[in-house]
Amino acid sequence: MKIQAGLLAPVLAAAVAAHAPFTQAQEAKYVRSKVKLNNQAGFVAHTHNVCFLNGPMPPEFAQLEIGEIYTIRKGYGSVDLLYLPMANEARRYGADAIVEFHGDHRGSMNVLRMSMPTGQGKLVKLTDEAQAFDCKVLGGFEN
Repeated sequence: MKIQAGLLAPVLAAAVAAHAPFTQAQEAKYVRSKVKLNNQAGFVAHTHNVCFLNGPMPPEFAQLEIGEIYTIRKGYGSVDLLYLPMANEARRYGADAIVEFHGDHRGSMNVLRMSMPTGQGKLVKLTDEAQAFDCKVLGGFEN
C-alpha cells in the first residue's frame, strides 16, 4: 500500500507544530529555581550577561558570594533549557557569575518524566567593577 506524500504532509506538519519549542513564558511554568542567600543585603538587579563557570572564580577577582542556586525543569529536556532561567535569577539578585556550575539529569518517580534536567551553582558578585572580566577567557560562557 502506497501512502501519497500529499496526504502525509499535513500530518507531519501538525506533529512538528505540536513539538515546537515553548516560548519563554510557557517554559517558565516548567522551571523552578531555589536561591539560598548567604545574607539579606540589598543587591541591585541588573540586565547584563551572567557568566557560567564550571570551576571557582579565580582568586585575582575581587568577589562576594551571594548565595547558592538550584534549578530544575519539570519534564524532559536538555540542561541548556536551564541557562536562561538561572541567568535571570542571578540577574535578579545582582550576581555577575554562577560559579561551580553543574548541570545534570535527575531521576524522577513519575513515569512520564524519568529524567529531569537540573542545574546548581554559586552566585557571585564582582566587587571591583573596574577590573576587566572576560568570561570566555576563563573557560565559561555567557547567557
